[in-house]
Amino acid sequence: MTTYIYGLIDPTDHKIKYIGRTNHLYQRWQQHVEEIEPTVKGEWIKRLRAAGITPTLLILDQVEHGDVVDVENWWIEFGRRMGWPLTNSTSSQAHKYDLSKLLEPWEIAENGVYMRGLGTITGSFIVIGGHDEGAQWR
Repeated sequence: MTTYIYGLIDPTDHKIKYIGRTNHLYQRWQQHVEEIEPTVKGEWIKRLRAAGITPTLLILDQVEHGDVVDVENWWIEFGRRMGWPLTNSTSSQAHKYDLSKLLEPWEIAENGVYMRGLGTITGSFIVIGGHDEGAQWR
């Protein structure tokens, strides 16, 4: 079964604010916007909902085999190193990853989409949730 690593994007500033994993994208997005937890992420989503909008879900990676938690942690550490304002409260075990030769985020997205035969990046993504369709990686 495919597990997806995803980011939740704030449609007001187009920044990734949360990274998670799931096997069921739409159901997980629904949980985020309907079952708001008393966390930093939950408070952020509550503010968006009060403004009549919801976070956007963007697929960052897919895992067919292997340690999905390790891949998710890699993305969290990558996001933190890139300066993304993440609301994730878990430690990403940064000591496990050599991130000295990172690609730019759009390069990773392009390579991942292309290598998986999913198409090419055209400057915007089809995503789940109320979003601004002008949101781009670069």
